[in-house]
Amino acid sequence: LWLAAALPQLTSLQELHLKACCDMSGSCLAAISSLTRLTSLELGGGFTNMQPPLQQALQQQLLLRVLRLQYNEEEPVLDLSMLTQLEDLVAAIQPGRTVLPPQLKRLRATNYKSVGDLSALTQLEDLTAAIQPGQSVLPPQLQSLRVKNLVEDDGLAVITQLQQLRRLR
Repeated sequence: LWLAAALPQLTSLQELHLKACCDMSGSCLAAISSLTRLTSLELGGGFTNMQPPLQQALQQQLLLRVLRLQYNEEEPVLDLSMLTQLEDLVAAIQPGRTVLPPQLKRLRATNYKSVGDLSALTQLEDLTAAIQPGQSVLPPQLQSLRVKNLVEDDGLAVITQLQQLRRLR
């Protein structure tokens, strides 16, 4: 509770990294809403029933360029489209349900669900994700790809379409 009370006082704060240090389900996330100068936010552990308060906290983060989220429970469905400066995202993605901002440059999907259609991410250069032939559509400008689960030969068809790919892991 002391952290939730202190955060609104830190009006110049640009980076915030909280990992399992407080209950993120309410007061901490509400306090994060008041930090409108954040450019980097990392939240890990301690999440319970977090979708509504997290979505509300992110609505105010218009300068956010880096967002890293680690969950202890089912990943929330988030709309990140209002984060027009966001370039780097590390989070579990709900394919077809998580709304990603089109200017995203780096995406590390931490879950093992296929990422689905990412063709709208016209600036995406670096991707770490599970991909599945027939479901995953990757943007052609992708330069770096780390595949988490590709075991089928059909997956090669997805990769060979990436003409600008420089790094495959």
